[in-house]
Amino acid sequence: MPPPQMTIMNAPSREYCLPRRERTNTPLQALLMMNEEEYFKAAKACTKLTLEETDDLETGLSVTYEKITSHQPSEDRLKLMEETLAEFFDIYENDKALTESLTPELSGSEFDKRVELAAWTMMTHSLLNLELTKVRR
Repeated sequence: MPPPQMTIMNAPSREYCLPRRERTNTPLQALLMMNEEEYFKAAKACTKLTLEETDDLETGLSVTYEKITSHQPSEDRLKLMEETLAEFFDIYENDKALTESLTPELSGSEFDKRVELAAWTMMTHSLLNLELTKVRR
C-alpha cells in the first residue's frame, strides 16, 4: 500500500516503471500541499536561506520566486507579492499566539524576528502552492 500522499498526488504503482507521469491537478492535491507539515518545513527552510542571502525586500521576493518557480517575477507579480507579504506581517504582528506556533525554534528571539520569519514563511508557502510550481513547463 503506497503512502496516502502518493495516492493523492496520483503517483503510479511501484510495481512497474513509467517513463512519464500523468499530469493531474485536483482540489485534494491542493489541500494536501496547503496543510501537510512537510511543505511548511520546506517553506521555512527556503525562507531562512533567503533571509540570510538578501537584505532588500524586492530582491528577497525575486530570489524566492525564482527558487520556487524557476522564473523571474513580472512587475505585477512582484507588486502582488509585496502586498501579500505586508498582509502577512499585519496578521502575525497582531496575533502573538499564531506567530509563536509557527516559529517555535525562535522562542528566545525578539518578537519582530518571529513575525518576519512567520510572514516570509507563509509568503513562500503560498508560492509553493502556485500552479506554476506544481506543473513545470
